[in-house]
Amino acid sequence: MQITWYDNYVRMGKLLGIPLARKPDLALEWDVALPLLYTGMRKGLYTGKALKDYRLPEQFREARAIINGDVRKNGRMIAGYADCYLKALNA
Repeated sequence: MQITWYDNYVRMGKLLGIPLARKPDLALEWDVALPLLYTGMRKGLYTGKALKDYRLPEQFREARAIINGDVRKNGRMIAGYADCYLKALNA
């Protein structure tokens, strides 16, 4: 998980109860990265957009805005990944 800006490390570390600001490399560990990603997406902590703001899987492309505002540039690619994961989970 990549987080930008020190304040986000502080905020997310407090939220999850981990010393993320002092040890930012913790965000690279699976057991920390997954809660960071899920919590941030569920609560809209990264861009103000949250999972609840979209109809999934119909709006996988638009939901890219939950993590990054580059929907026009990367939304279709990310939606393709999401479709593949969904198919794998359903198989």
